[in-house]
Amino acid sequence: MIAFLIGIMLEVPVVVNGIKPTGMPKTLVFDEDLRFGGDTHQGDAYLWSGLYPKVTAAPDGRIFVADSGANRVLCFDEHGQFIRELYGEGRGPGEFQRLINFTVCLDGTAIALEALNDTGRFFYFDDAFEFIEEKKVTKGSVRLAHFSADGKQMWVHYIGPYAKSFDVKQGVMSLELAFEIELTKASMTPFDAKKMNDQNYLKTRFAEVIASQHRARGLAAFGLQGQLVTAISDRYQITQWLPDMTKTRLIEKRFEPKYRNASKVDEMIDDYVARFKADIPPIADRVTRHLIEQSFELSAITPLLDPLAGLLITADGTIIAVRETESDGTQIADLFSSDGQYIGIQKMPHLGFVGADSIPNMVFRGESAYTMELVDGDFQVVRYRYKLQ
Repeated sequence: MIAFLIGIMLEVPVVVNGIKPTGMPKTLVFDEDLRFGGDTHQGDAYLWSGLYPKVTAAPDGRIFVADSGANRVLCFDEHGQFIRELYGEGRGPGEFQRLINFTVCLDGTAIALEALNDTGRFFYFDDAFEFIEEKKVTKGSVRLAHFSADGKQMWVHYIGPYAKSFDVKQGVMSLELAFEIELTKASMTPFDAKKMNDQNYLKTRFAEVIASQHRARGLAAFGLQGQLVTAISDRYQITQWLPDMTKTRLIEKRFEPKYRNASKVDEMIDDYVARFKADIPPIADRVTRHLIEQSFELSAITPLLDPLAGLLITADGTIIAVRETESDGTQIADLFSSDGQYIGIQKMPHLGFVGADSIPNMVFRGESAYTMELVDGDFQVVRYRYKLQ
């Protein structure tokens, strides 16, 4: 069953929250008990790069880093000591050409996504991390994904088969790689490789991409007990779902509009320069900051910030709704109880909650939260003990 969020809403309970929390404000207290990475003296295994480095943890406490810059998955023990490289760059079974994400599920099995050019492939591993099989959607490709703790669902950024135009969708897919929830849908024209040397074409093309990425984004978060919440970034409304994919509650909140300042625009331009260079290597030398500045201006995106930038769910069901990222990387989020009550505000440094791609950087496992933080240009794994108080 496909549930469309764009259109007529089903009659479900709505919890409407004001600007201030209900009752005495609560916060998540994070106590750091492990940090590693970014230290050149520890060797290459502790240096990670790329646009999408992520961290995950196994049931036994082992920690895994998806090093997207080097297309490898690294395994560390619970104390942050390097054990081994699981899989690296290559074309063989379980090897990566462009690693996007790697998740260890609650049963100890694992799933990875790699997305090279027009192909998105899912790799599945058993609880000994031996490669089992590869899957991909029958039409189009998945370019970004993050996974539920049981591995049965995933949020995806999907691109349809190329034609004169193609669909770009964000939503939730099942284990069978079929959409269960379509959150957003837009149409784009394919990249014309014959014009890759034409700077005017590149400027217009990149402007189209920037404009498309600043349309409303589909967001989703998965809880350890099978919970699912979704939202569309341009409205403050969070939907809670039952396992049978029926809506159980809508959570709304009043908010004060925020606008992009000059420093935020500069950060976005730098981010797009890095993304386009990584996405289209043959023209990386032509993707200059000046070109992307022109594309950004041509895109004519609104200076108004979307009220939502990401979603997470803690082990006890607390919903974290990320609102914005400040210039120093601090992320500001609202906290909601599992029944939809607004209970407090939370801050997390160094992009600790979600990345620029809206994919969660933080993974909750029991009383621990694992995250990949960007500190002074270096990626670091941090494990926190946390509690709501």
